[in-house]
Amino acid sequence: MIFTDLYGTQLDIELGSADRTQLFTTARRKKAINDAMHNFERITSCTPVQGTIAVVDNVAEYDLLLAFPNYISLQDQREPAIKIVNGSNTRWIEGENLARRTPTWLDREDPGWQADPKGTPSFWYLRNDSGHTYVGLDPAPNPAAVSGDVWTLYVPYLAASDDLVNDGDSPFSINGVPFAVLAPYHQALVHYAAGLLEPLRKNYSGAQRQMSLYAGYIAQYETKKRKDGPNQITQRRNYLRDARDSNSRAVDWRRFP
Repeated sequence: MIFTDLYGTQLDIELGSADRTQLFTTARRKKAINDAMHNFERITSCTPVQGTIAVVDNVAEYDLLLAFPNYISLQDQREPAIKIVNGSNTRWIEGENLARRTPTWLDREDPGWQADPKGTPSFWYLRNDSGHTYVGLDPAPNPAAVSGDVWTLYVPYLAASDDLVNDGDSPFSINGVPFAVLAPYHQALVHYAAGLLEPLRKNYSGAQRQMSLYAGYIAQYETKKRKDGPNQITQRRNYLRDARDSNSRAVDWRRFP
């Protein structure tokens, strides 16, 4: 569905009214639909994207809100990574080679870490300051160490959808590109919007019913995105990889010689 369907015909059905000029004005309808969309994405984390930041020599911290104006938070279970390209050669710093730490942990384990000489980062962290969120690298990166190296920081984050403005706009769009997989949940926005508008005519039971219907869509989405099969626990250390490394393989007393 597009914007005009949501605030128009679909909302007419749920409200039982085609009023556009008295209580359920067009402006109120449009705002309610936008509020519903942003509420849905905050609750479900349904708009993941991967952003990129050009890494600057000896610059350890990058403002996520400045780099990504639609930034909400980092994605769950995914972490930043550094891509290094030099001509046709590409390598990555990620996973256990770029582990997450907190500034508190760094203060305790490596006092004075902010003054460490620049080099290849081993850790990343988040820091909040004055309403801004910074992603930091320790030590500060040194892309200039190798001529021709271009470093890029990849940041998987949850984005706020574009506000719906024009009648033909699609919900859950980032930079004009809609998340097609969210089409089955467009009706959820109508229920939430109706729940916001019903109190205007003192219909609180109707508002509660609409919010219950909306909650049903939330539950459906959470069930749908849940991974099939049992939960898995992974070890921080990769013992299988260590076993393949002859330098770190333990001596097997059962073997001779």
